[in-house]
Amino acid sequence: MRTQLFIALFLTAFVSSSAMAAPRIVFSGTPSKKMQNAAIQCDHFEVPDFDPTKFKLIITEENGRYFWTTRDNTELTKVVNSTGAYTTYIANNGVGFVRIQDHATTAVLHSKIPSYTYDYMEILLQGLTTITYFGSADK
Repeated sequence: MRTQLFIALFLTAFVSSSAMAAPRIVFSGTPSKKMQNAAIQCDHFEVPDFDPTKFKLIITEENGRYFWTTRDNTELTKVVNSTGAYTTYIANNGVGFVRIQDHATTAVLHSKIPSYTYDYMEILLQGLTTITYFGSADK
């Protein structure tokens, strides 16, 4: 009886863990510009002033939940604007957000929404200072 119970528990744990979806990369990008804003100063940095691979952006989805993988796996809430031109992932703990542009949609709506050279912006909030990265999607 004990053996059967052990086997049943083992199989249940094995099946449920294998049924869980592996994380899927939703977006991956590399920054080319960095801005740091504070009340008294705004600084701009271009590549090669900083190492863009060090600040790579990766957002993953797992079981319907989104994570800012490159920022301590912070959980995100996904918001798509009414036109579909932008998707914003907002950190549930308030540390920042990522906005991704859908170039196909902004091209259709070009008269109403400006299309930018960058594919995304990543904004980190640190006290009353913001750090913004602008970058391109990895192909």
